[in-house]
Order: sequence, then C-alpha cells, then structure tokens
Amino acid sequence: DLLNMLLVIITSLKFVHIGYITELRLGFLCQTYLSCMLIFTGIYVDIQVSTTNNYSIGAFITDEDTYIGMWAKFTYFSFAIMTLCGAGLDIKPRHWYSCFAVCNQMILGLFFHVYVFGIGLLLLANKKYGDNNNNNNNKSKKK
Repeated sequence: DLLNMLLVIITSLKFVHIGYITELRLGFLCQTYLSCMLIFTGIYVDIQVSTTNNYSIGAFITDEDTYIGMWAKFTYFSFAIMTLCGAGLDIKPRHWYSCFAVCNQMILGLFFHVYVFGIGLLLLANKKYGDNNNNNNNKSKKK
C-alpha cells in the first residue's frame, strides 16, 4: 500500500511541477481521488489483519467476521472519510495508529476538496474576466 501511495505521488509530480502548475484535468483529479480512497482501504485492511486474526475486533471495530465483508466495510469507510460526509460509520479505530491513519485520510480529503473548489472558483473568475474583456472589446470595436 505504501508503494501504491508512492506511485500516485510520483505520477502526480509528473503533472505538477514545483512553482509551475500544468493544466490539471478533472479526469486526472478524479482518478487520483479514487486511487487514494482505495489505497486507504488497503491500509486499513493491512492494519486490521496485522493486529489480530479476528477481523471484527482488531485495530478497528468492524463487527465483520469475513475477509470480504471486512474489505467491503473498509471501502465504504474510506469513501465516507475521504468525502468528509462521515455518515453511517459503524467502524471505530481502537489504537493510536489506526486513529492516525484515519486522520491522515481526513486531511488528504480536505486538501482535495479545497484544491478542487479553488480551481473551480479560479475557472469561474477567469470566465467572468474573459466575458467582461470580450464585452469591452466588442463595445470598443463598435465605436
């Protein structure tokens, strides 16, 4: 899972240069967002499996006895944490390192939302500025 996270970061750095941001498309941001959610799902499963053989009460309390059920619950948990909705979460961290992993995903999700929201506002501002410029240019051409 750490290797997957490094691959996402390295790929992202190909598109974002320090001091200069190339054009980031919505598709790339969505792929990165989804891959981070799935990477954190794997991290949660690794933490859970490494602490005990009982899938229901390891580093997280999941109330799930099967491996597939645990994966499904951690996928849901990861999506809920990353989207910052937190609705219906019946999984609870029991140890400091599991709390730390959840906090890291919360912060990453917050950065994603702030960044995407910022890009959206920037695009709206550029569009409005561009529309105002076009209107002013058209008025000056008519004179």
